[in-house]
Amino acid sequence: MKRTAIPMARWGALIVLLSARVAARGAPPTLDAFVTTGLTDLRATVTTLKADPAELEKINRDFATLYRLRKLTLSIKAPDCFRFENEVGLYLVNGSARYYRVPVLRLKKREDLGNQPGKRPSLLDLGLITPDVLARIDARYVRSEPADGTPTDVFDVTLKHEESIRYRMWIDPKTRLILRREWRDGAGKLRAVFLCGDPKEVARGIWMPTRIEVRNADGAVAGVLSYSDLSVNVGLDPALFVIPP
Repeated sequence: MKRTAIPMARWGALIVLLSARVAARGAPPTLDAFVTTGLTDLRATVTTLKADPAELEKINRDFATLYRLRKLTLSIKAPDCFRFENEVGLYLVNGSARYYRVPVLRLKKREDLGNQPGKRPSLLDLGLITPDVLARIDARYVRSEPADGTPTDVFDVTLKHEESIRYRMWIDPKTRLILRREWRDGAGKLRAVFLCGDPKEVARGIWMPTRIEVRNADGAVAGVLSYSDLSVNVGLDPALFVIPP
């Protein structure tokens, strides 16, 4: 079969046309555009609206334990300090150090999580991308598509020091919240899906979800958390996050 050569002039016109189409669409967004800035600390009341222990266990044991607490106070001091507490016990994370105490069960433990960010709580869990979170992940733009009727930009994300954990995230450009996050392991197997809903602007330019639903790989709703009494940048005392010796 005889091939017809394309004249150089037509090649040039084709390149110009393709370039014009790319320019019209614009460059794909980068994750930098979705960063929430200005958040130094956060406090909230977290209430368990639903907890199915059998379905939570399919995700992992930590999930099943957290959702049993029913109601607790969450305190966060960026970038790496988290405190969960109620009348039953206390759970602290400060950098790589983790401590928990549940007197009624005679449990008390301190441990070093090392360089394993996947084992630590993160503002990603609240649907937020902050500057410190951005510094610890690699992201690739996938496409734009709606999530439950809301226009979103979709990214694939891996943790820089733990590539066995992967996320696909649907982000609302208006609120910069991750409305949907799929958690997969290194083999690409789905572990859980997190859905952030009922967003609220708690400070200028800082949005938070007030409801987070988690589904396991079977699609079952394993747990639902409600966030209320949200306050940010209140100047939390660093002593709240000191790990006991």
